[in-house]
Amino acid sequence: MTSPARQLAEVTVAQPLVEFDDVHVTLMAVSHQINVLRGVSLTITRGESVSIVGPSGAGKSTLMMIAAGLSRATRGSVRVAGESLDTMNEDALARFRQRNIGIVFQS
Repeated sequence: MTSPARQLAEVTVAQPLVEFDDVHVTLMAVSHQINVLRGVSLTITRGESVSIVGPSGAGKSTLMMIAAGLSRATRGSVRVAGESLDTMNEDALARFRQRNIGIVFQS
């Protein structure tokens, strides 16, 4: 059996580590919709350093939560480490996070 770390290391440069394709997140308020993310497309490849910057409320944390499998996009597709997060149920997402995701929260 291949270890999760080795599986992640085997992702090639040609295969993105993180890929968002036309990702939208819409939240429902009492009287209107709030479009948090609108058509975000992003590819991060192995070895690449990326900064996500923007003003408060721009959707940075939402983007990170979706990439970590902690939140879901309203529309669009999300792939991380070669796996589609869109079709995973909550148990599969929990196993995926256990094997692949690490988060450091800061305030």
